Amino acid sequence: MIRTLSLTLALVLSFIFPVSAQDNKPAQAPSRNAQSKDACKSKCEAQYNLDKECQEGVAPMHSPCEIFDQCVNDCK
Repeated sequence: MIRTLSLTLALVLSFIFPVSAQDNKPAQAPSRNAQSKDACKSKCEAQYNLDKECQEGVAPMHSPCEIFDQCVNDCK
């Protein structure tokens, strides 16, 4: 009887702990991070790239595109 009770308890515990471990989803953190980066880039475009003339990573010196690039780099 004790053996049966122990096996039943072990079986129940084996189902409880893996399920609770799956509830902790660390994979959501990168998606939130990606969303915040996208929001930051959108903010940069709204402030510095109104005419959509600037491309990320390509910026002539001392131009609005350079400021836009700096803003986007700060998002990373």
